[in-house]
Amino acid sequence: MAYLRRLDLFRCAVPARHGGLGGEAHELAAQMAALCQHSISAALLFWGQRMAIEFLLQSPNGALREYLLPDLLSGERAATVPLPLGLHRLQAHDTGRGWQLSGQGLQAVNAPSQGFSFVAPVEMGPTAGWCLLRSEEDGFDVHAAIGPAAPSRAWTARIELRQVFFREDEWLGDSTLEQAVHPVRMALGRVAEHLQQHVELI
Repeated sequence: MAYLRRLDLFRCAVPARHGGLGGEAHELAAQMAALCQHSISAALLFWGQRMAIEFLLQSPNGALREYLLPDLLSGERAATVPLPLGLHRLQAHDTGRGWQLSGQGLQAVNAPSQGFSFVAPVEMGPTAGWCLLRSEEDGFDVHAAIGPAAPSRAWTARIELRQVFFREDEWLGDSTLEQAVHPVRMALGRVAEHLQQHVELI
């Protein structure tokens, strides 16, 4: 992560009004190709962080974006999305005082033990969407991958949630967000299958 922070790569293809360097999504493909030549672990970290950033950029939740995006762009805080994207959705239960999320089968990279933000796919009755959770929450269990299948230094992990409280101000948006982030996903997608081959072995 320190290497990526020094290069300031997370701001690539992020509008200047949001603290980025500007540019188009296709420019990320060149950055990703260069990272893969340098280190597959660096590419994994970049993929997770940049995808999480894109969800924030495309979200209608401006308050959450304004609060968290600066730390993600600088790399001060890690963030990630599940791999494969949106395959396993967390089940939401209305307690009457808020929602609780539970689920398993989620896998991710860029999930350091010291804490990270996680873009989570959620199913709330008939509504499907995305929210942003903190790994420090009670019931948010992170199981670090070990052994030869896990890329070194990529903070690869399996994630399980047990009745994690979710606040409405952590809601990113409905399922249409997947289409909104599609250009960046495709720009990074030249290596996506290769990355997923690593993560599926967790």
